[in-house]
Amino acid sequence: METQQQQIREDCYGIPCSGQNKLLTKRFGKLYREGQKMKYAYILLNGAVTLIGRNDEGKRVVLHEAKAGEILGVQALQNEGRSTHSAFIRKSSRFMAIQLTGLATQMENIPGFRNALTNQLINHIDVLENLISCS
Repeated sequence: METQQQQIREDCYGIPCSGQNKLLTKRFGKLYREGQKMKYAYILLNGAVTLIGRNDEGKRVVLHEAKAGEILGVQALQNEGRSTHSAFIRKSSRFMAIQLTGLATQMENIPGFRNALTNQLINHIDVLENLISCS
């Protein structure tokens, strides 16, 4: 069991699974909804999650199909702590939940996490720009 836990810790960019952080398994449904006050960001360890937002007409659109290793929910930091989209679990998934209040400290102390988050946010900006240009 310790070997499995150790592997999970390494897969989470070196963030320890202790203190404010916790491992979760969820089967189906919403991980969080648009406008929800967020307490956690989530690293998707395995499974399938679809991010849904709204376009200018208010229609729901698929923003992204998240893959293992992606960090979900951090956009809330730029939106007064509220989610900018909904996250739907499509099949049983495992997550590491990281309290948003401790996210800045973990980014400072764990360069691999900071780099992964920065790269992911840049990629999401590129995806949004492509969606806008195709509208």
